[in-house]
Formats: sequence, structure tokens, C-alpha cells
Amino acid sequence: MNPTDEQIRKLWEWCGFIGRGRSYTGQEIWIAPDEIEWFDKCVADIHNDGYARMPEKDSYYKLPPIDLNSLFLYAVPKITPKTLMMETYGDNGELKYDWCVLSDKTNGGIWNGNDKDPALALFKAILEVIDE
Repeated sequence: MNPTDEQIRKLWEWCGFIGRGRSYTGQEIWIAPDEIEWFDKCVADIHNDGYARMPEKDSYYKLPPIDLNSLFLYAVPKITPKTLMMETYGDNGELKYDWCVLSDKTNGGIWNGNDKDPALALFKAILEVIDE
């Protein structure tokens, strides 16, 4: 199952990404949580007829891809102090990945996601945590 646009947006908003309108080409502008202050200062410079230090590429302002690098950079730190485990297994000759998030509470839950793509499996497990 490929994630829907709604699920992708839900994940990245949970991670702190903020939508800031549209660019001059009509592309949605999404700002990473660690760049919001910098972006807002750049926009203030523009409004004050100052020099804009913003990159000109629309791709810079897109939400990150659903891959392990992006998920471990932005999403996994938000699910701690929960425990994260990954298991691989064969299913009818096809390798699959199963990510499991264990609650740190004694009566807490277990959220998991599995897929043949390890990033999508982790994405599914994190969505379970978000929907908790």
C-alpha cells in the first residue's frame, strides 16, 4: 500500500513541518521544523524590501520523501522514549520488513507496520503511533 497524500501530510505535520502558502510558481511551501525561524526571517526581509536569502528552487520547500533517512531524521526522534524494533522475514519467497514500536508504559500499546519496503513499513508503524 502506498501512503495517501493525507497520510503523508499528517506525518510531516506531526513532525513539525509547517505550510507557508504557495511559491510564485504555485507550489505549496513546506518548511522543516529546524528552518522555520530562518524562513520567517527571510520572508520578513522581503516584506521590508530587503534582500531575500531564500533558495529559488521549489523542490527545497517540498515535504521530504518517505525514506529511512527522512523518517529517522524527523519522525523517529519524536517517538522516543518508546522502543523501536525491526524484523525481516520471508513471506512466500518475498522479503518483508516489520517495524514495531513498543510503549514505554507498563500498560502501553504496541504499534507495528509491515511492508516489502522498509521505509513504508516504518511509516505505517509511525502512523499507528500518531493515531494512538
